[in-house]
Amino acid sequence: MNKPRIFIGSSSEGLEVANTVKEVLSKDFDCVLWNDGTVFGLSTSYLDSLLKAGSMFDFGILVATKDDRIHSRGEDQYAARDNVLFEYGLFMGRLGKFRTLILLEDEAKRPSDMEGIYLSEFNKTAKEGDYKSLTHQLQVIAAHIQEKYKLSELGLLPSTAIAMGFYENFVKRICDYLRTKDFVEIDHVRYEEFEIQIVIPSVLQHNMQDSADHYFKINKLTRHEFKPETGRGIRTRIAQDSNNPNKLIICDIPTTLTAVYDSIALYLKDGQTESKEFKLIEAREIHNFLTVLKTKLIRDPFSKSILKFIEYTF
Repeated sequence: MNKPRIFIGSSSEGLEVANTVKEVLSKDFDCVLWNDGTVFGLSTSYLDSLLKAGSMFDFGILVATKDDRIHSRGEDQYAARDNVLFEYGLFMGRLGKFRTLILLEDEAKRPSDMEGIYLSEFNKTAKEGDYKSLTHQLQVIAAHIQEKYKLSELGLLPSTAIAMGFYENFVKRICDYLRTKDFVEIDHVRYEEFEIQIVIPSVLQHNMQDSADHYFKINKLTRHEFKPETGRGIRTRIAQDSNNPNKLIICDIPTTLTAVYDSIALYLKDGQTESKEFKLIEAREIHNFLTVLKTKLIRDPFSKSILKFIEYTF
């Protein structure tokens, strides 16, 4: 599985802290700092680059340091730069509040709209570069990211809707059909064990069906239609397990992922499907698709026992 990809934003003044964040978290995650040169392209506006970044990354961490001295409600206070708070709001809108985190320097003014939102606070000792509580906060953040990355986003990603449709129209139906069977007989062969293989592509294509047909052919999977007592038939591919003649392999490839490929191409507008931006969004969508399916299976021991996910490069 790919590592979670994290965007780290800060002001120029907070770059030292942001570099520390990247250094610590890079041990477990794929971290990109705002000035690494891979986010803000020369040919696109700052806002357009930020909007794309919200789709390219799994998490966003904004470092809010005490950069500006302000006078508010009769008091002199220090606050983070406006652009850092703007980026925090933008990433929250794209990724959600659980995937957008903010590191706030101790005693920095927090906007009233952030009341009730958990903020990771750190402070800096008199010794330059020595952040007393930053290491602990990053440990908490790392654990949070590992936990949330295992869960489906259930957000407005194309892959979420595609995964839900694939689950309801194939996975759930075939599992419900087999759940009631002690055996099935096909071409005079009796099968008492079953394995459902869901082949997940490592990359997407405009026409997934052609690649799926090739996979079925080389693995000698033949067409078959199961016929439940109610509802339409369940069309899939099957084969006898080469190591266990008593086991039936039932295989399917979610070719509806073609819609995700087309959605990314349309979103990026330029149609550059080999670009780095496309590949990053593609990887995130595939991961989310798989995670949504696994989430649906958590409470179904039978389905989990016979279902197997296979990652495959077409």
